[in-house]
Amino acid sequence: MDLHDSDIPALAAEAGLGAQRFRSVLRELKAAVPMDVLEHSDGVWEIVYGPSYTRPKTAVPPSGQAGGDGIRAFTMPGWEQYSTWGYEEGLGHLYAQLYRNTDDRDAAPRIWITPPGHVVTTVDQLAKVIAEAIAPHELVPPPTELIKMWLTR
Repeated sequence: MDLHDSDIPALAAEAGLGAQRFRSVLRELKAAVPMDVLEHSDGVWEIVYGPSYTRPKTAVPPSGQAGGDGIRAFTMPGWEQYSTWGYEEGLGHLYAQLYRNTDDRDAAPRIWITPPGHVVTTVDQLAKVIAEAIAPHELVPPPTELIKMWLTR
């Protein structure tokens, strides 16, 4: 669900809260309920909730996963400086946050692969989704097999 920042004052009033308190409650929700509340720089609040959070499929963590957080570098040339991917232990899925090397590392990722848009549970699935998402940004779209190689290096 997308919630525009301009809608918050009216919703806050319905809930008997001020707009700032309502925003704080939204931020606190993800700690109390299995969901994500993402604040985008364009003023849109993305609230992600559903079966992938309440009844996650069991994914197999990638072999050789580094540390307990599951964050790994995506090493594709042109994307390797800030891009990451990994396994979300509590939710049982893989994700990717992809930035071109020329992107602002403090901005939102150019490509964000996460539920509910993509519930990915294997490295093969993740490679396929990344290949499709990256294709418009490349002169020659890389094949899925090549993406998988960069994921597992």
